[in-house]
Amino acid sequence: MATLLTETDVRVKDGLTRLSTEQLHELKERGFVTVRAIAPPADVAIMDAVLRDLLARGVGFKEGARRDLVDPEDSLGANSLTELVRPQNYAAVLRRSAYFESAYAIARQVLGDDAEFAFDHAILKPAFHGAETPWHQDEAYQAERDSERDQIAFWMPTTLATVENGCMRYIPGSHKLGVLPHQPLGGDARVHALQCIGNFDADSAVYCPLQPGDAVIHAGRTLHSAAPNMTADVRLAYILVFAGPSRRPAAPRDHSWLKRPNETAARRRKLWLWRGGAVIELARRVARNRYYHPAFYVGRLRRLLARQSRT
Repeated sequence: MATLLTETDVRVKDGLTRLSTEQLHELKERGFVTVRAIAPPADVAIMDAVLRDLLARGVGFKEGARRDLVDPEDSLGANSLTELVRPQNYAAVLRRSAYFESAYAIARQVLGDDAEFAFDHAILKPAFHGAETPWHQDEAYQAERDSERDQIAFWMPTTLATVENGCMRYIPGSHKLGVLPHQPLGGDARVHALQCIGNFDADSAVYCPLQPGDAVIHAGRTLHSAAPNMTADVRLAYILVFAGPSRRPAAPRDHSWLKRPNETAARRRKLWLWRGGAVIELARRVARNRYYHPAFYVGRLRRLLARQSRT
């Protein structure tokens, strides 16, 4: 039977947030833990306004960064479950938030001092018809065959997140199962969202309702989902993802569900990259990682174009 979860405050040290010993244990054993007030109200208000503006203007659509996760046509007008990937590319103020600093501090606490910021994204469930987020594991989206990384995600709503409007829900302990089989939602290879088709008990789900500025932290292999939004208010969340160092997996990974050249948003992104977007993308990576040698970026550009030519 599904349950509701409430949690304790985060602990503040030197102006940054840290998890308590109990919270670290809960994250390790259950695969998720909630924290309160990871971001101050002023920060939350700014992030909410910035993200709403970006989404309303359709920013990132041509480059495949703005997409509807469950709509196979994925038109600019689709708004069943809208995602904007790397909104920091379009609004640098998002990275200057107390939320980012606190999440980064916790990521280093959990993953070690080598933890790196991986990416951010925002997800909007519109009022009355916001679609269900299918059950999935974040690591199922990782395409590297010979490399894997531990990761954690910080899911913070900028609006009230309730059971009725689609707060997060988790399967406790599912991060210990390995990466389960997935497929594109409904078996439609045009859709970006993946759904887990492995064996798990959805009735054991724990719901995590949150206030704006609270957060739930989960591991990359923790099964999670979110119900539809059937209320009169939108549900907007801003997610930060951090990862540890790369390592070689015990066996090469074969995420066959990622081999879908007809995915609508991916095709749009491929066209954008070949029309000059690859240079823009490279410049963004340089800005995010200024300490790398230039040869690193040349190699990344070649791999980026090669990867897109295969999809």
